[in-house]
Amino acid sequence: MSTTRAICLIAVFVCLLAISDFSYGDCWDWLSQWNPVGSDCNWNNPDNWSCFAQSEPCGDAVIPTGPIGPCITGDAACCHLMMMPWSWVGAPDCEVDVYSGNVNFGYGVEIATWGTFDSNTSGKGILKVLGGTVTVAQFAGAFGMVIGSQFGLTYGRAIMYGGSISVPAVTLYYGDIALYGGTLECTGDSNFVFSQVRPQNKIDISGGTLHIHGDATSTLSALIVNGRIYSSRGILATPFYDGTWTTLISNYNDMVNAWGPSPANLATNVHYRVNDVNVGITLSWQPGDLAKQHDVYFGTSFADVNSATTASALYKGSRYDANGDPCNWTIADFNFKLNTNYYWRIDETNNSNVLAQGLVWNFRTHDGKAYNPRPRDGQVGLNEPLALTWTAGDWASSTDGHRVYVGTDNASVLSATGTNTATKIYRATVTGTSYSLSSLATNWYGPLVPGTTYYWKIAEVNGTTIWGGGLSNGTVWSFTPASYITIEDFEDYNNTADINANWMMGYAATCGGGPPITPSGTLSFVLDADGKHGNFSYDESTATKQFSEVKRYYGSGGTVFSDTSVLALQPVALRVDYIGVATNAVDTVYDRMYVALEDSAGNVGVFDNPDGNAAQVTSWTQWYVSLKDINSAGTPNVVQLAAVSAFYLGFGERCLPNGSQNTGGTGNVMFDNIRLYAQACDPDYAHTHGLTADFNGDCDVDLEDLAILAEYWLQWVTSFPPCTSGPCPLQVDIFPDSFIDFKDFAVLGNEWRTEILWPPLQ
Repeated sequence: MSTTRAICLIAVFVCLLAISDFSYGDCWDWLSQWNPVGSDCNWNNPDNWSCFAQSEPCGDAVIPTGPIGPCITGDAACCHLMMMPWSWVGAPDCEVDVYSGNVNFGYGVEIATWGTFDSNTSGKGILKVLGGTVTVAQFAGAFGMVIGSQFGLTYGRAIMYGGSISVPAVTLYYGDIALYGGTLECTGDSNFVFSQVRPQNKIDISGGTLHIHGDATSTLSALIVNGRIYSSRGILATPFYDGTWTTLISNYNDMVNAWGPSPANLATNVHYRVNDVNVGITLSWQPGDLAKQHDVYFGTSFADVNSATTASALYKGSRYDANGDPCNWTIADFNFKLNTNYYWRIDETNNSNVLAQGLVWNFRTHDGKAYNPRPRDGQVGLNEPLALTWTAGDWASSTDGHRVYVGTDNASVLSATGTNTATKIYRATVTGTSYSLSSLATNWYGPLVPGTTYYWKIAEVNGTTIWGGGLSNGTVWSFTPASYITIEDFEDYNNTADINANWMMGYAATCGGGPPITPSGTLSFVLDADGKHGNFSYDESTATKQFSEVKRYYGSGGTVFSDTSVLALQPVALRVDYIGVATNAVDTVYDRMYVALEDSAGNVGVFDNPDGNAAQVTSWTQWYVSLKDINSAGTPNVVQLAAVSAFYLGFGERCLPNGSQNTGGTGNVMFDNIRLYAQACDPDYAHTHGLTADFNGDCDVDLEDLAILAEYWLQWVTSFPPCTSGPCPLQVDIFPDSFIDFKDFAVLGNEWRTEILWPPLQ
């Protein structure tokens, strides 16, 4: 590919970033994406991460928008923390909370540094430290902590109530820092970068300490003068340089104001209704030093709240420390409105009756749309989902309910309105917050197609009002059913008798034109720490035992293989999971593991496991078989997949004439998860067949790979830590010269829009 074409690709990439959202839903080779199980927020739970687990020595961690972010209560590590809030209006925040432990974020922390949207109405990236130590190592190439997008599109926050953050550089592009406690330390000289072009960029030092290596007194003093660094609890001390470090703290003699507001100042998506009931909003705060009385003011105007007195209608009441009153106040009997700004203030009075008027804080209520979707937005590989569920938006009526829209085209779902079922996009109006996917399959006039992406939204209805904004009438989410159908996983069995009801043993096998042969082989039930399995006992030790085999019979016309969901899948491959025993006796020539299919016309296709020692494998192994290969290995008459009537598992040489059977071994092998697959992505297969520029592992070289390459544009690979013990974050050096430059773009351009899937259909 020419250099000119590579330059054009870069130009296309830049233009598209300006008009579209970029999703990190796919797994890259070196990434783990946060994907919590239920309500579990434990960072160190490997089940909460997709791709490889965080025990990997050099894994980058991606935290997308979601109602549950990671919580860290012990030692934790990754090579790069990327907090990526999503772009849709009203999206929840993307948050990581550190409570305790030694936390190492490798060469950098990015708090909301990507995106093409304005976070004033969308999710923010938030790193909250309440204790423990957070570090980014000091070495060449480590970029420290970056807050917000350089282009002013995504908003980030770093909030500290305790603990410490030590990083080689602090860069504030678009966001704020709140030091209510703890220490934020910048260990690199001249590495404290504060972009002043945006009024939102501020640092509140109300109880913590800002510690900067080198003489930064003039820089900090200028930021204090123009109001970019301030204290919501009192007056800032003068920046002090001791010859090595510059330190800035609050004046501990004047911490009289209330601080630490909740909802946080400038918070969005604050809810005031639960299950169609107005529960109000609870305001809470941290008391000023020596405060004995807390006066609460609340209203819809900054100016009115700022000037209010106890004689004003905006005065809501007082809390008294002497009574043991909590530092909170619930605003219940108030006509809250959706997507509206509200203002509040707390005045503190000390034991000497000295009044300290508080700052005016601000939050914005939720926009009324449904949120917290399940399946999680963008979830891929969903195996037989049971229902779509969500959390009702504020003010959605439990009577009028929730309109459900589902389709396979994002734009069609986005623009859908009304209740016309003829479009097949509007599905139903429900009073609860779930919709059965079995109903979807029925009303869709066909089953969900595995591997196909489905888009859905919920329009929240109250009388004649529908919340969602513009054409969207609700945020559009997506999910993709798994690209396979399970034909046997042994989960429905509780004992060997259950297995015997479906699997045949000791039958007379028809072997072409010869006499029937009775194979040896039995299948029994096993329940262990890995779940339920079928235990296959084979015996090929004597010439009288022709072969060992068990049979799953589906009927003369076929049932499972001819099911409409299987036909929609268009299966081209079969997977069988197995685990053997090291002491199993095997003969690599005459005693091989095999699978076979038989159709209703009696055509049988057999395929041997290429590993002659498969029965001795001591870890669960996934064996993939192309159905094309089964047919080529079988009878001259090709097996008709739509009419498959039986599936076989076996050992030995199937259906040899009596007397010609070679002896083999004996043993036990467990089987599980027998699945039919559509043509699917196998990153290893794609890479070994020349698709080197597929960085995100989706077997397609496209804009997402171009974006990954652009992220590291003009970076020198050797400036990053060596990757001898784990995945290297710069595998995009596909023209291996230790530079990310036009040569790498040329390689990518040569593979542009190439897709390599397994198995090949030719």
